[in-house]
Amino acid sequence: MLSIPSLATKTYANNATYYVDSVGGSDGNSGLSESSAWQSLAKVNGTTFQPGDKILFKAGSVWSGQLHPLGSGTSGAPIVIDKYGSGGRPIINGNGLIGATVYFYNQQYWEVNNLEITNSATAEGERYGIKVEAQDVGTYNHFYIQNNYVHDVKGTNSDALKATGGILVLVTGTAVRSKWNDVRIDGNTVERVDRTGINSASSWGNNDNTGSFEPFTNLVISNNTLNDIGGDGIVMRASINGLIQYNVVNAAHNRDTHYDVAIWAINSTNPVMQYNEAYNTKTTNDGQGFDCDYNLSGCTVQYNYSHDNEGGFLLIMGVGAIRNVDMVVRYNISQNDRARTFQFSDSYTPLNASIYNNTIYVGSGLTTSIVYGLGGSNPLSFKNNIVYNLGSGGYTVKGNDVYDYNVFYGNHPASEPSDPHKLTSDPMFVTAGSGGTGRNTVDGYKLVAGSPALGSGVLIGGNGGKDYWGNAVSSAGAPNRGAYNGAGIPAGGANLTLLSDNFETGAATGWSASGGTWNVVTDGSKVYNQSSTAAAGVTAYSGQSAWQNYAVSAKVKADAFDSTNYAGVGLVARRVDDNNYYVFMYYKLNNTLKIAKVSGGTATDLVTMPFSLSTGTWYDFKAVVNGSALELWVNGVKQLSATDTSIGAGQAGLYAHRANAKFDDVKAAPIFGEDFESGYAAGWALSGGTWSVATDGTKVYNQSSTSAASAIAYAGQNTLQNYAVSAKVKADAFDSGSYAGVGLVARRVDSNNYYVFMYYKLTNTLKITKVAGGVATDLISTAYSLNTGTWYDLKAVVNGSTLELWVNGTKQLTTTDTAIASGQFGLYAHRANAKFDQVMQY
Repeated sequence: MLSIPSLATKTYANNATYYVDSVGGSDGNSGLSESSAWQSLAKVNGTTFQPGDKILFKAGSVWSGQLHPLGSGTSGAPIVIDKYGSGGRPIINGNGLIGATVYFYNQQYWEVNNLEITNSATAEGERYGIKVEAQDVGTYNHFYIQNNYVHDVKGTNSDALKATGGILVLVTGTAVRSKWNDVRIDGNTVERVDRTGINSASSWGNNDNTGSFEPFTNLVISNNTLNDIGGDGIVMRASINGLIQYNVVNAAHNRDTHYDVAIWAINSTNPVMQYNEAYNTKTTNDGQGFDCDYNLSGCTVQYNYSHDNEGGFLLIMGVGAIRNVDMVVRYNISQNDRARTFQFSDSYTPLNASIYNNTIYVGSGLTTSIVYGLGGSNPLSFKNNIVYNLGSGGYTVKGNDVYDYNVFYGNHPASEPSDPHKLTSDPMFVTAGSGGTGRNTVDGYKLVAGSPALGSGVLIGGNGGKDYWGNAVSSAGAPNRGAYNGAGIPAGGANLTLLSDNFETGAATGWSASGGTWNVVTDGSKVYNQSSTAAAGVTAYSGQSAWQNYAVSAKVKADAFDSTNYAGVGLVARRVDDNNYYVFMYYKLNNTLKIAKVSGGTATDLVTMPFSLSTGTWYDFKAVVNGSALELWVNGVKQLSATDTSIGAGQAGLYAHRANAKFDDVKAAPIFGEDFESGYAAGWALSGGTWSVATDGTKVYNQSSTSAASAIAYAGQNTLQNYAVSAKVKADAFDSGSYAGVGLVARRVDSNNYYVFMYYKLTNTLKITKVAGGVATDLISTAYSLNTGTWYDLKAVVNGSTLELWVNGTKQLTTTDTAIASGQFGLYAHRANAKFDQVMQY
């Protein structure tokens, strides 16, 4: 126990409010009003307060020394410390004293609110910000520490007991079994303290089934913010059903050279760590965001966000009799945690350890091991997780571990576990890798409509009933895989088209015809009609000859066929001329759908299937050309698929062969289109920069940092070869050094290999640049003036060895290069605040 100077103490009537003012007060005053406030800590420390009393320190006042008021409250009548007046928190400065700046010994029913507490020194020592100690007292109740600012406490980082630091509530002594009940540590800010930020401990806290365990009850550590902690951030010892929730710990383990973690529990029963954020924990001596440590039963880690911790996401301990049983880890998000996502003891796996429905993202270039250690004989259950692994790390897997219904996407190390229901396809996150600082920055890990992870997981009993975002998780139906259990987020850009015509103007503006008799007529609404049943192989076409990858769709109705039945109706794609195009059609003679290639005037069927089409009935036709893939859809169902590489680009069109046919609502849509009107950047991944959907008249994608070099948002597949990518682009500001630019990316393989088509501020030029092996080489450039705050239409074309840059509909640059044959497309900002909208890949 800390030695307190001997002072004559006074006892006052309860339910009194006492005021303390370091400047205007006097210890000769009654203390019972602001105008008769006390002045010193000695006066406060010499008083035994009664249940219901309040001790109010004046805002902006400063005291040096220790605050150690006496007395205890009672149930329903705690003694409350708080501030009065306007201004900053009153400061209690320990000024280097050995011990605690604010100290309580064998006192209960207290609440400590809104103080600023510090205890700095040049040398390490046994120092605390707030220390609450109960020794040999049985059960003590109700201690609340709320909304205080505890900072710059020079404890000792060589303290093996991990006790010194910010806030400590503990039980000491061995004569009487003792514990705390109803302890709340809430809303405090703790910064630059050594060794531990917030801590609970007990001499009766060994949860090893030997009979000496007397845990804290109703212990809640919540809503605290911790920064720059010498060792551990938050440690919960000796609890039953304790809660660590809604806390943020940044940069724990910043000075101590021992083994530390941001948030963890030890020697406890049913501890729950939930809704926390832990990031930037230092070193790989542990160094994780979270930890289920020794002598735990029922440790639950859920709804947390862990990122950029040098040691990884979760440490899981236990060995032999020092056990860890019934651990559950679910609905957490880990982004770019280093070293080891899940680290186990080399000789132990907790009994009944279950890890499910977590989302793990490992960025390119990282060597993070996903599962590490994992010894012993107990099996690990690992289900419904999404591991998005762009790094090179692998797994430790025992023969009896159970991996099932997981998504393993990206790189696939040889140690990747077998999984009878494994998916390796893209889980289709809204924006993978886009999480920032804050639990609310991870919407990029929601799933886009069409994701294979939607509804494809396995039901797990007792699943907690909700996901990371609070969406319901059914107790009966199959969940999603990963931490998101909501509906698929609709991809934006549904209304983006290369061509759209419903003919309601009464004219077929922009259309050309090759044969037949085409005109706009009325059939309920305006439609485009080809009236001749004698005309063979006639087309009406529109669009650009450079279009490569797109979907052309239309409502199609055949009113009559030629009597010989050598007739058909459908759509045309990649039309080069009358002798070269693909046709996607119904053919009357044998009642089939087919995809045919017309090359050099010769028609070749690529694929066919039986189909019955009725005259006088409207059908929804869609033809898709994407690389070598060709598809025909009818009434929303994909009917045929084929591959062919004969024709790489061309216009879209309508087709009638000896058929009187009508067409309406014709659209040519890009393979990928995004206008961000959903409020999400669905399907995008990020490399550098600060990206978010913003409003600039309409929704746009904004890269806001003028210091970020070569920031890229990218989408699509690495297998894309020949295509165009276009977007509206506006540069709002450039870095003052002018080494800045904005543009588009094509054939992105990784962050070190891609083509960039850009405006470069330093030289006021447009240029096409190759980035290969991380080295940038300008291929071609031309002078150009671009104004900030103005929207420009940019288009980049990659077609074989040909590279083109178009601005506002004019081809500005063309060159050739063969270094990069395929890759994703993207948006580019180099030290520029830039906005992007109406992105299309076709």
